[in-house]
Amino acid sequence: MKRIRLIIILALAAVAICRADTYLDYLKAGKTAKDDKNFELARSFYKQALSMVPEDSIQEIYELNSRLQMLCMLELQDYDEALYYGKQKVALCKKYGSTGPDMAEDYNMVAANYARMKDKQNCFNYLDSATYCLQNPTAKNLKQVIEMLGSIAMAYGQLDEWEKAASNFEIALKYSEKRPLCDAHIKLLALYANSLYKQKKILRSSGYFQKAFDSGRAVL
Repeated sequence: MKRIRLIIILALAAVAICRADTYLDYLKAGKTAKDDKNFELARSFYKQALSMVPEDSIQEIYELNSRLQMLCMLELQDYDEALYYGKQKVALCKKYGSTGPDMAEDYNMVAANYARMKDKQNCFNYLDSATYCLQNPTAKNLKQVIEMLGSIAMAYGQLDEWEKAASNFEIALKYSEKRPLCDAHIKLLALYANSLYKQKKILRSSGYFQKAFDSGRAVL
């Protein structure tokens, strides 16, 4: 069965060579290879697609860099190459004016990559940059900002940087209190409670678990 799928994947690539819009076909072949867990072949197809995308197709270039970053980091554990594609995404966002949670997400992904490389200082630098992007949220992106701050707080916690974790949790909670019954607020309360529990701050942890429980019950 795997042999048949591999033949199909290679056939897709062969078809791509004969078409004008080749990068889309290589992209499709890459997706098929990834679904089949043939990650090296998927990387090859995605890289070929990226080399063929028109220079003005910014969204497509960004998405291919994203696919390659995630593939290299999560499946291939090729952190150096994942870092390259992650920084390409950050550069694209800076060049074309992306701000707020979307930019923060890109910084956060590079930070995650550095964490896997055991490079704490660069990890902290990118987490700090991600936090900076989340200042002054709007009504439109408030929920996304709250969730992103929670993710950054958890990342700091995993690195035993509890003060920075607490700072991000508390900023997020300040924002989420404007919408106390939303899912993001309830989840945030539970995450902060768990973070405090890990630090053996049992009394404070219990208080936040109770708040999460009360908020969740109020929704029902």
